[in-house]
Amino acid sequence: DVWKLVRRQQPSGTWHTATDNLAGTDVYGVYNPSDSAAASFSIKFDASSGLRCDQFLFMSGDRAKWLVASNASVAGAPYGTAPRPVARSSVDRFPHAVEWEHRAGAAEGPWISLTDHAVAVSQGDVIYAEAAWPGVGVGGTKLLQEHNGANVFCRVMEGTCHNDKKDGAETGRDCGGECEACVSAGCSKLLNKGKALACTSSGDPHVITFAGPNSHPMGQGEF
Repeated sequence: DVWKLVRRQQPSGTWHTATDNLAGTDVYGVYNPSDSAAASFSIKFDASSGLRCDQFLFMSGDRAKWLVASNASVAGAPYGTAPRPVARSSVDRFPHAVEWEHRAGAAEGPWISLTDHAVAVSQGDVIYAEAAWPGVGVGGTKLLQEHNGANVFCRVMEGTCHNDKKDGAETGRDCGGECEACVSAGCSKLLNKGKALACTSSGDPHVITFAGPNSHPMGQGEF
């Protein structure tokens, strides 16, 4: 799998300032490819960005807590309070469902958590929220404060090239599977060279082999 860090909230008493409901349209802060940086930011990862994000990896800054779910499961139209499909997480390594909240008119949503929302807020298992949500009691932002913030990674579909810097901004383009042709135009090749985050996974994001010569922000080898 090829993961691109697209949004980060550093340790704080409030969640991501984005209000795009994980649509990937909000852009703010100064991008830093490190998932442990003392920074909060967001880059575009909607269809116009060229990233073609089909799956999200939500991970704490210390990598202790994480969850993988499809774009369809996480984003899109509000679904109220309902069980949503999860591919795997630090709680359960097999496909399962977790009850999340994404209410119409609630700017903080979707609330993504490792366990059902009703208990996750008090237990510190909320792993994503928006609109600078301060949580309900100390548990709502416990993960942020005790696990070095929170990150959102986008799984980039093969055939997507990403230009780390163009005109000083984070941009991307769809190369239609011909990534090699984009290198000369400043677009990184996903596999085997360039700055793109190239890796393969055995099914668990904690066991990753990286193909590129440059280090993935989550480290090198297994962890």
